[in-house]
Amino acid sequence: MSNFNLGIILLFLTGCAPAGFVETTANVIDEMTAFRYARKLNTREAWEDFIRRYPESRKAKQAQQWVRMMPDQTSSSTYLQEEIRKAEQERIEKERAAQELKNKEEETKLLEEQTKAERDVNQMEIETMQQSAELKNSILLAELKKREEELNRREEELKKKEAELAQGIVSDHLKLSEDIDVVPRGGLPQHEENFAIVIGIEKYRDIQTPADHAEKDARTMLLYLRDFLGFPEQNIKFLGNDRATRSDFSKEIELWLPLVATNESKIFLYFSGHGSPDPKSEEAYLLPYDGDPRALEITAYPLKRLYEKMNELPAKEIVIALDSCFSGAGGRSVLAQGARPLITKIETGGVSPAGNLVVFTAASGSEITGSHEDQKHGLFTYFFLKGLRGDADTDHDDWVSIQEEYAYLKKNVAVSARRNLRDQNPQLFPDIASLGEKAMQIKLSKPQK
Repeated sequence: MSNFNLGIILLFLTGCAPAGFVETTANVIDEMTAFRYARKLNTREAWEDFIRRYPESRKAKQAQQWVRMMPDQTSSSTYLQEEIRKAEQERIEKERAAQELKNKEEETKLLEEQTKAERDVNQMEIETMQQSAELKNSILLAELKKREEELNRREEELKKKEAELAQGIVSDHLKLSEDIDVVPRGGLPQHEENFAIVIGIEKYRDIQTPADHAEKDARTMLLYLRDFLGFPEQNIKFLGNDRATRSDFSKEIELWLPLVATNESKIFLYFSGHGSPDPKSEEAYLLPYDGDPRALEITAYPLKRLYEKMNELPAKEIVIALDSCFSGAGGRSVLAQGARPLITKIETGGVSPAGNLVVFTAASGSEITGSHEDQKHGLFTYFFLKGLRGDADTDHDDWVSIQEEYAYLKKNVAVSARRNLRDQNPQLFPDIASLGEKAMQIKLSKPQK
């Protein structure tokens, strides 16, 4: 309990609190209670009631803007539920594939046991006949030899099947045992002060080149946030494809987050899609669904502006993860036709070591991002989630810190990219040295043992 709250309690208990102070404190508590209630419901009626009761509140002014711009709640909720349904269906398919593989293993094992038992019986009959007068019976002996040949044939087929299955098991286990689409059990409990925005844009209105697997990346991140990282479903905004326009970016980042965030909030923003650099200013942009590389200033969302807006939030912890690149040289990065790729650093304006904002990016400014084709995910997202599952927990304290996650990402993404003859080195802003002790103090996930 803070000293301030303890002081308030002591004043009440001793009867020494001034009347005005008591009234003001009660009003603040009432206002915060009403705010949390409106935030939980997040309906036009709830916010209008809050505005009517507390017109002078700073949150009331933000709520007025949000009410004017807020999307239809029924449509928004239906859309979120549909995306969750798609993500859970992908997870069910993975689990079904894992069960089918297990059934094949058990079937092969049973066949092997049956064949062995039949061979043992046949061998015993041969030995018995050899010790009896029936050995002279050529007909029975021929029958036994025929059965022996059949068993040999079946054993050869079994060996072939086992070899094929073993090869499939190695391949499938690589996909299934390490698969990130099946969200692990355990994790962090949901907290009402956790808020997230998840953006995944694979297909663009005016850009022919898709951002491969961006939709699946975003839906998988959605499930992790809800089921593993402690973010309530109603506190997650999901923007995908044509629901992720430039105006959608602004509404959720610049109106919704400032409205709902408090000094107790934990904020997470994830983007999977194309980035683009401005060849003149060398400033980096996130491309919304309706973004146009030929007119970035008016159709795209500046990375610098994103950092500035997030830094303004009264939150205790803000994490951004960007599976995108900004060189314009390919991957999840595009340029206006005729423009040359940039060899530049990502613009990181506003990411202060003294602030509460930490940013993970998929690559350096001059590199392109790639995919993990076996898993059908962006390479950065794949290892980002694997790290959160527990692979990054190098000190085995059952927590994954900023420092552990970045070390794991940097190593594994770089190694995997080099196998495909290219460079991809994830970046962290501020860097580990600037973060100091916070690099280990900020915990991202709590994997189950």
